[in-house]
Amino acid sequence: MTTKNENYVSMCRSVEGVLVAHETVWQSNTRFVKERTLFGDLLGKVQQAGGESLIVTTGATADKAEAASRLFSMVTDLGKRASVYALDHDNQELHDHLRTSKGALSNMPDTVSLAKAKDMYTRMEAIKRDLADYGITEEVLDECKRLIDAYDAYITRPRDLIVERKGHNQSLSELLRDLRRCVYKLDSLMSLFSGTRFETDYRNARIIVDLGTRKKKEEGPQP
Repeated sequence: MTTKNENYVSMCRSVEGVLVAHETVWQSNTRFVKERTLFGDLLGKVQQAGGESLIVTTGATADKAEAASRLFSMVTDLGKRASVYALDHDNQELHDHLRTSKGALSNMPDTVSLAKAKDMYTRMEAIKRDLADYGITEEVLDECKRLIDAYDAYITRPRDLIVERKGHNQSLSELLRDLRRCVYKLDSLMSLFSGTRFETDYRNARIIVDLGTRKKKEEGPQP
């Protein structure tokens, strides 16, 4: 897979995370559900056809698992408390976004669980002045953010490498074409949710980052 296509697929993973986080917003629109389902199917096939493999050095898997466990424990605990605040204020949508179990997060793909944890944190951060009585202070949220950043580092660090496999060029090319067409339709359908947090997060996720350039910046200038 070319660097350009790797960058595009990485962007699509970010979009997938946003779609999961905002499912309660779009799930009632039949046309959007149809396109979203196709998007998830195509993204999975593209990743399989591209032969994506995760290569980690000794100890990295255990370290990432520990980082994930600490983050999932904290964010779900805070989410439970903040969901009571949501119920106290008759905000069922906020409640539904915040009530996620550690098991559910653990069963999600890494990028999706990270997106969900970030979404929960962001929602609590926005109302932190009202959450003191629920044991959620600025210091607690700062610690939650630190755990999010630590988990994010294990997912995106350069040790996570893409290993290409030969023999899938034709099918991969066709799948990428279909995926791009699907994303084009999703972009157009997003006007259904104009002005919502969902639309904002989706637009932000649609920014394509050059992973090759980012890796060079992380590694610093070469001697």
